[in-house]
Amino acid sequence: MMVQIKKKNPDWIIKNAKELKRYSQKDTFKLLHYTPPYQEQENLLTSVFIQYHLVNAGLAIHQKGYYHSRINDSFTDLIMVRKGTFFAKFDKQNVKITENNIIVIPPFKMCDNFAQKNGVEVYWIHLKISPFWNDVVPSQISFSTKEEFSNVVKLFDAYINELRTENPSKIVLKTIADAVILSLRKNLKTIIKPKSTKEKIVSDIVEQIAKKPFKNWRLSDVAKKIKCTEKELNVLFIDITALSFSKYIAKCKMLGSLKLIKSNKYSCDEIAKKVGFANRRSFSKAFKKYFGTPPTSICKEI
Repeated sequence: MMVQIKKKNPDWIIKNAKELKRYSQKDTFKLLHYTPPYQEQENLLTSVFIQYHLVNAGLAIHQKGYYHSRINDSFTDLIMVRKGTFFAKFDKQNVKITENNIIVIPPFKMCDNFAQKNGVEVYWIHLKISPFWNDVVPSQISFSTKEEFSNVVKLFDAYINELRTENPSKIVLKTIADAVILSLRKNLKTIIKPKSTKEKIVSDIVEQIAKKPFKNWRLSDVAKKIKCTEKELNVLFIDITALSFSKYIAKCKMLGSLKLIKSNKYSCDEIAKKVGFANRRSFSKAFKKYFGTPPTSICKEI
């Protein structure tokens, strides 16, 4: 059953959970995420990305002659080129967006986009106007030219590949989605302004935590080390990871515990101890809360 999206874009329809089709063009659209018109249509696609304030996201394959003039009043439009060259006109500028680069179109800004050759592939993302994105979205139309977004493109490729499997894993999709948002936020910030010295230091700490998630990381110790207040450190962590210090630690511990489970080398009791939980029960409870399934179910799959 086809569902027409009303009001904002009457010329777009959702054919099913994996396709989006535009009436006026022969272009192909595949959805990674969409906000359904009706609550009961929420499924795997919507539930993974919904927490990150995304309206819609997908992969578009444009043919020669594609032309779209837009002014978005309710969301920020991100267009990342996966293959080929995409062109844009705005503020008397003509720019070309090459592979692994992005153009960011904030709300209320007019921008024309077009493809001069067949097979131009772009990932598009519509971001809600929300505090979650306000600090990394530029106020003017902006674009990159140094392939900063190659990691985001690769992660979206991985997301689509998982969606195409016979039984997509929500745990895998959530893990990739987390990485997409982290990398996207990090790279969007490079468009706005260069990092401060403290931001660079905290970025290094973020990477260290990801590599050694089971170390006894303490907010007070890290803040003292880089000579800032605990509040300032938390703000920097939210800017870089979209999570507070404690929540980022918890996320890294959960992802690390998942790797240990998949290695099939340790029992749940041993993993609980390595991760830093008092017992297996508290570990299982935290694991289920984060991934939506208990660790025992992962063990059974293995």
